[in-house]
Amino acid sequence: MPSPTSGTTKDLRTCEDGDCTVEVREGDVIPFGESVRAPDLTIDAIGPAGVDLRLSGEGTTSTFSGQSPYQGGGVSTYNGTDFRVLEIKGDTAVLRIKPNGL
Repeated sequence: MPSPTSGTTKDLRTCEDGDCTVEVREGDVIPFGESVRAPDLTIDAIGPAGVDLRLSGEGTTSTFSGQSPYQGGGVSTYNGTDFRVLEIKGDTAVLRIKPNGL
């Protein structure tokens, strides 16, 4: 069975379609294309308490604080796109972003 982090990339542009597994650092901004109903995703913090994610665009800001691989359901959703932290390693984290079928 493949690792949940297999296929991970550091190229944030692969997330433009809202379907990627990507390694991020604090301060990274993931831009989404027009087909994704979510504003750009900013990685505000990565640490032992989890990853803080912020979606912000025209008149919209949503924050998901303390996201971790160990949280309850593990998935945060915004407008049909799921965000899951798969792994935290020091100052990096691996995120799985994908459409949730809405």
